[in-house]
Amino acid sequence: MQAQTAQHHQHCCKLAEARRPLQKKRQQLNQPRQQSQQHCGVHPSSHTQCRSRSCLACLSSSGDNPSQADLVAELAEAIRNEDYAAAAQARDALREATGAQQLAVQSAFESFYQAFAACDMKGMERIWGHGDHIQCMHPQSPIVAGRDMVLQSWEVIFQGAKGFPVELEDVRYSVGQTAAYVTCLERVGQGDRKGRIAATNIFEKQADGHWHLVLHQGGVC
Repeated sequence: MQAQTAQHHQHCCKLAEARRPLQKKRQQLNQPRQQSQQHCGVHPSSHTQCRSRSCLACLSSSGDNPSQADLVAELAEAIRNEDYAAAAQARDALREATGAQQLAVQSAFESFYQAFAACDMKGMERIWGHGDHIQCMHPQSPIVAGRDMVLQSWEVIFQGAKGFPVELEDVRYSVGQTAAYVTCLERVGQGDRKGRIAATNIFEKQADGHWHLVLHQGGVC
């Protein structure tokens, strides 16, 4: 019986020794999280002490918007340093930033096709960007370059038309930090006159902070 008791005691001591490194690791992981909450989530006066660009509380209060590249770099550094609390924070901030960009591009894309379908020149003026690189390629037509010429081409298309019923299929988004492209299939018209057009739309986040169309290309397919 004494031998069994001694073996049991030794076994418990070994388990306790094995758990100590894990307990220490948990304490290290919890410490950055507590500091982050102290500086960012609880005390607004301490926001200036927070150095993390992925702190959502600080970003919302300061108006600072780190780029996706900054957040990716911060995430990689946190993982390299095994700072998993900071990595989780950077990951969440990256997801939020990416989702916001996607929604903004989707809104710009829908605004373009709403203006197209309604023959709305005011809407076209709002959605098309500024710059010499603005281009539009209508089906079976030469390249139209420059904002003014592009808008004039849409005025010609809209002349005498009450609207263009447009159905979109197979819409695909690829969104970056300041540029994005959206491809789709357009079904334009009604009945026997309905055409099928493969379209590419390139958007750019311009100086006003909004996404604008800088290239539209449509080809009959």
